[in-house]
Amino acid sequence: MLPPRFTPTEPALTHERTSWAKTMVAHITDRPRYGSPEWARLADTDPRKLAAAIVAAECWATTRDDLPTRLAAELDAHRAAEQTAWEQWRGDHAGEHAAMAKRMVRSLLDPSMRELGRRLSMTEAQRVAEARRPRPGDYQPRPTANGPQNATQEDQAA
Repeated sequence: MLPPRFTPTEPALTHERTSWAKTMVAHITDRPRYGSPEWARLADTDPRKLAAAIVAAECWATTRDDLPTRLAAELDAHRAAEQTAWEQWRGDHAGEHAAMAKRMVRSLLDPSMRELGRRLSMTEAQRVAEARRPRPGDYQPRPTANGPQNATQEDQAA
């Protein structure tokens, strides 16, 4: 079973309730705590038993009366604490983040990254032409007397 939803009461009704409760218990000074063994030992007709129940009910109702205000204050305090913690963490780690950003910028300006950017901007035909171009250290076959003399002759022979 779900608990009933909170509905704020009207201030006039709250005042009437609290006034009635104060009037009912004002003359009883030695009342036990509601639900305690002393309270349970009292007769049901004992006014102290009723007074303890009224005080308990008024405590519950008073807690409920200011629930929205208390919750708002608790949430505001929690938000302020979280904001302070975030600002503290950010202040403590600002240097680390600045260093990381510098490393990232340097890596983007690194020659290998520029080369990668150049290759990514090439068309497919440009990539194929570059792949066919001999590089330093590539095996260069020596021309033979009966074989083609260069790559152009190989393409014409095929």
